[in-house]
Amino acid sequence: MEDSPAMEESLVTETDRPMWVEVIFSALRTVLGLIFIFWVLSLVPEESDPRISIPVTLLLIGMVIYGLVLRWQLKRVVKSKRPGLVAAESLILSAGLFIAIFSAIYVILEGDNPGSFSEPITHFTAAYFTLTVLATVGFGDITAVTDAARFIVMLQMALGLGFLAVIIKVFTGAAQRARQAREGKRREQADAAGGDGNA
Repeated sequence: MEDSPAMEESLVTETDRPMWVEVIFSALRTVLGLIFIFWVLSLVPEESDPRISIPVTLLLIGMVIYGLVLRWQLKRVVKSKRPGLVAAESLILSAGLFIAIFSAIYVILEGDNPGSFSEPITHFTAAYFTLTVLATVGFGDITAVTDAARFIVMLQMALGLGFLAVIIKVFTGAAQRARQAREGKRREQADAAGGDGNA
């Protein structure tokens, strides 16, 4: 894959900030991103609503946004001077978005069919349950009771395995390719500078 002139220019003109500044900005972006993601989750109604199509539509829009955010994050990783740091930020935000989407599904499911789980599901307990399923911990304090809830949990388990494998591979691969491209550029510049001095 050859770098475009715009990408080459962004690599050259990007400011050199100290690593600690980049880490602080990355942590701040990550925290603000997670706050935003879970704020949006809090907008999902906990009560059964005859207009259930509204939250379902919002969830579908959320999944589209998830895909777009992943694409945007990959571009950020490739263009960054610190691709490993941006990849870590992207992984955390991707995981947060994954957890929020399934948490919203569980809140909607419980609101539409109370008793779907062994205890009432709120936004917080949904996020907790989603994280325990994603981490394959499964403490057993909250369990899916109805077939619909069990199906969604199984779907989350299967997608969670894929999420962990694919998303980590994609972001680490993008960071590695960006790092290699940057090192190649530095070698070319060093060779060109060395060749100009001998002429």
